[in-house]
Amino acid sequence: MQAKPLTLKDFQKASLIHFSTLSDISSLCGLAIVNKLYKKLISDDDHFCRGIWNKKDLVAFITVSYDMNKSETAMHDLFSFSDILGIFIKIITGKLSPWRIMQRLVFENSVKRNIFNKYSSIVTLCVADKFQRKGIGKRLVKTVIMRLKEKNINYLYVDTREENQKALNFYKSLGFKIVLQSAGGILLKIKLK
Repeated sequence: MQAKPLTLKDFQKASLIHFSTLSDISSLCGLAIVNKLYKKLISDDDHFCRGIWNKKDLVAFITVSYDMNKSETAMHDLFSFSDILGIFIKIITGKLSPWRIMQRLVFENSVKRNIFNKYSSIVTLCVADKFQRKGIGKRLVKTVIMRLKEKNINYLYVDTREENQKALNFYKSLGFKIVLQSAGGILLKIKLK
């Protein structure tokens, strides 16, 4: 398997892996939103995006923001009026929980109140189902840690949901510690230096 940077031609492949492996707010909003997310992450210099290929197939990837506060604002700005209307329709038809959206916004607000400065964070880590539990996720996180150390960044953060014990155990096994719990979300941090 080969590791290499993601390019814009990879955004649809990344979106499909994300959509099939994560049940986060962006996935619940739909594939069009996820496509916009990856176009932004891959094309923006404020992000580090690395993929793992099995022959010609993308099987895993990680995206990291060098400035998560800036990234969250940019991600919120991706939503057009028609996207918001589509989300509203999903809420009315019971396909999307307004409570889940509110929880995410409350969690993001809690993070902003507790971390004042620019900070680096894993935005997404996705591994296709049949390639999970083979060390690929760990390999990607270690690659990110080496990259951030080269850029003299001292900490790396990641967030997940309380109910996602698989992700919590994975990040804890790499040395991440819980630093904040709010509205069903958990923020973890690892010291790099």
